[in-house]
Amino acid sequence: AASPEASANGLASFRGRAAGAVTSATPVALGVSIQVESQGEATHLGRFTRTEVLLLDPATNTFAGLVAFTTASGDTLTGLVSGGFVSQTSATGTYRFTGGTGRFEEAGGWASFSLTSEDGIHFAVAFKGAIEGVAGGRGKP
Repeated sequence: AASPEASANGLASFRGRAAGAVTSATPVALGVSIQVESQGEATHLGRFTRTEVLLLDPATNTFAGLVAFTTASGDTLTGLVSGGFVSQTSATGTYRFTGGTGRFEEAGGWASFSLTSEDGIHFAVAFKGAIEGVAGGRGKP
């Protein structure tokens, strides 16, 4: 992952990619509860694992939930996820970062993402945005 540049307002570029799979999908009263696990690499995180817990509304093909990126050192970057399917094999949306643990305790920011899947279970996702409040400076951990 490339080293980002800080902007005048304290935000630094945040980019990454991941690949993973849906690990569970359970019908609930308001839609379908989905858990997703993936691995990837991103600026400020290095290599990470990621867990998402989402609620899918099948009537509108939209989803919302929580995401947690965990670094190799065990620090987590957490956030809110919202988005929707634009076709049967792709979705777009945003992450809104709300803090975390370790270096990311005071983190904030956002990223937009684009997801593709050929089978509805396995996927690739790319994201880019901006992050602030990361302890220990900018760039790769």
